[in-house]
Amino acid sequence: RTRVLYLPNYYFSEHRYGSHNPRELHFSCFGSIRPLKNQLSQALAAIQYASTTDKKLFFHINVGRIEHGNNALKNIRAAFKELDTTKYELVEHRWMPHHEFLKVVRKMDLSMQVSFSETQNIVTCDAVSQGIPVVVSPEINWTSSLFHADPTSIPNMIKKIKRALFWKNIGIYL
Repeated sequence: RTRVLYLPNYYFSEHRYGSHNPRELHFSCFGSIRPLKNQLSQALAAIQYASTTDKKLFFHINVGRIEHGNNALKNIRAAFKELDTTKYELVEHRWMPHHEFLKVVRKMDLSMQVSFSETQNIVTCDAVSQGIPVVVSPEINWTSSLFHADPTSIPNMIKKIKRALFWKNIGIYL
């Protein structure tokens, strides 16, 4: 059985890796907010990873499309509300035109999509096209398995975050 990789969108790549502020980490978990997207677990993994560094975490999400109720967003907000704002910040973005969104994506140090339900995942395509390392679930099988994290394991997500940040451009190439 042979797999065919079909990516119907054309992406012009403007590689610019990350925030360029050595005292900050900008992680994104963009897309619609819904339970199977697993944003809360990804936020907790990002928080735990950032706690091992001497950098402030900015965790970026979209808040323009919330599906299946508001509990997922409430839980993410509640997690950050309890944290030291000098070390951890939740950044909420409204839905925006694609060209503006890509400008935001280019400022990230890492894009996370460790979902229970995503396969193609256009947000991951956007991140890779902009030269941003990704950590994803095994369901996004067009990416390297080196950056596939178990959606049920925060320690595994942290391990993959470390790997993706260490390998940066090599990981994007893979």
